[in-house]
Parts: sequence; C-alpha cells; structure tokens
Amino acid sequence: MEAASRGALVGWVDEYPRPVELFGLPLRQWVDTSLVLAEHRTLAALGPLARPFADGELFGDDWRRVFQEPSPLSENYRAYLKTYFFGERIDREFEHAWYAQEPVTGGNFETFKDKLRCTFCEHLLSARARARRIPLVDIRPQPLAIDPFDAVAGSVSVRLSETLPCRR
Repeated sequence: MEAASRGALVGWVDEYPRPVELFGLPLRQWVDTSLVLAEHRTLAALGPLARPFADGELFGDDWRRVFQEPSPLSENYRAYLKTYFFGERIDREFEHAWYAQEPVTGGNFETFKDKLRCTFCEHLLSARARARRIPLVDIRPQPLAIDPFDAVAGSVSVRLSETLPCRR
C-alpha cells in the first residue's frame, strides 16, 4: 500500500472517545495489530516493539483492585479497559465490549493481566508512532478521521528516549 511506503502505519484504526495517557504518552486512536502494514524502517523507528515491565507498577496485588494506584495509566484509560474487558460500565461514552468480556475474578485475573499486557503493546505502538509523527492510516470501508498530531498531545510532555514497557 502506498501509505505504508511513505512511512505510515496502515491498518484498522480504533479509537476512544477522549484521549488517554499510558506511560506518559497520549493516545486516542490506534492501529489494531491483528493486521499492520508498515515498512521495515517505520517499525525499526518504533522498536524495540516489546519491552518488559514490572507488574507491581501496573497491577494491584489482588484481583479486586485490577490496577495499581498511582498508575502510569490515566484514570479514563483504566475505565475504558475495565468497560471493554470486564463489562464495568464506568464511562457511558465508551460502551464497547471484547468478544470474551467477563467480570474479573481470582480465577481469571492472571489471564486478564496477560491480555492487558498485549493491549498495552498494541496501544504503545500507535502512541509511539504518533509521538514520532508517524501517520496512522485506517483501512476500514468508511475510514475514521485521524486526529491531527497536536490534537492529542495537548500539554502532555513526551520523552521519546524513555523505555516503554510492553510485556512481562
């Protein structure tokens, strides 16, 4: 695809109603990583694509408190994740549901933590791309309007040299 050859991340773009922040980076729209078209040079600029992080920084000690406080994830991001994965309707603007959505329990908490780590990697790919002014291109039949680069950043300070976690 021509957009990929020009340095874009091309794929199905999803979005939240309002910007969120994860690990110091703003995000509202991201490319679903089940299919991403990009040149090697584009991915190399975003690499490494997976980095370890400490669970204690992100997750609570108990399944009843999924996320750690304080958190490197904004409050609305945590609310969107809880809605999407666990069915907790915290923010009425965001009512999407994962196909395997279910309430978190002691029995599925570790599995959900694994899924959330994957989600953080997916979202960080696009957040890092946006921070580097790498365009996102939506392939859906009626493409979403992609936010201008400065629309999401706002007053968030982005440090491109910091290590961004991605997996355990």
